[in-house]
Amino acid sequence: MNATLETESSPVHAPASHRFGPANTLLMLGRRELWEHRGLWIAPLVVAGVMIAMCIVAILYTHPDLRGAVDLNWFTADQRAAAFTAAGWTLSSPLFLVAYIVIFFYLCDCLYAERKDRSILFWKSLPVSDELTVAAKFLIAAVAVPLGVYVLAAVTSLAFVSFWNLFVTLGGAPQLRVWDGAAWLLAEWQQLLLVILTSLWYAPIYAYLMLISAWVRRSLYLWVTLPPALAPLIEWLTFRTHYVWDFLLYRCFGIWHIAGLEQLVNGHAHGAHPVFRNPHFAAAFSNVDLWLGVLAALALLYAAARIRRYRDDTT
Repeated sequence: MNATLETESSPVHAPASHRFGPANTLLMLGRRELWEHRGLWIAPLVVAGVMIAMCIVAILYTHPDLRGAVDLNWFTADQRAAAFTAAGWTLSSPLFLVAYIVIFFYLCDCLYAERKDRSILFWKSLPVSDELTVAAKFLIAAVAVPLGVYVLAAVTSLAFVSFWNLFVTLGGAPQLRVWDGAAWLLAEWQQLLLVILTSLWYAPIYAYLMLISAWVRRSLYLWVTLPPALAPLIEWLTFRTHYVWDFLLYRCFGIWHIAGLEQLVNGHAHGAHPVFRNPHFAAAFSNVDLWLGVLAALALLYAAARIRRYRDDTT
């Protein structure tokens, strides 16, 4: 009788796959990726620390004749916004450059390495689908790391401004004021839109790298770089056309022209340029090629998940 009551009153433990929904599973898989691939967050942190140290040294050792050379109080509100946007993007560019380099190598290696060291046999023994595993790796590279670097860049810019304003308060540069809260918020909002736009536009490239990582058995980086390099050459030698090359250039840089940011790519923009005041984000986010690329990325990710399901390099 007691055993029956105990059985009836005791909670029924559902299997792990039922207790954890897809969102919680993705979160746990994402934590695993950040734990196994620590370079994804350590590298940007190191760069941010170096940049802050260099900024402090530059502030302390700025020549006295240069400390009063620029006074943002003389600028109009529009010019201050452009200057803050330019400064914010300039400070954040090394962080994003390093982050995207690390992301490239992570995407190339994330599905290849687990087969090479046979750890895939352990992960496949867990009640987690291949689709969720591939999705978690993709979201880490395309969403989590860029947004984390964005927050880190915002903190870095605030630290730089804080150090400079402290320097001004102590009498180091009495004629220069570099803080405009509204301009800083506008710059950070534009940079957030730029991060989101970048992740969406390059999603098919990320998915392509993951597909190669799931499929190739050896010579990983050769397979990553060889098809995009040979396809335009073969087309030119065979048909004397350059459609493939034009497509690759468009997929790499087209979004910057659509958004009116080609000056940044060409390196000709400066703080007062209109590109920093009015990027064409509406035209970029409504571009049909952007969303066709997202659909292509979903198809490539599905293919990568299917390949991962049946390939473990043990057969």
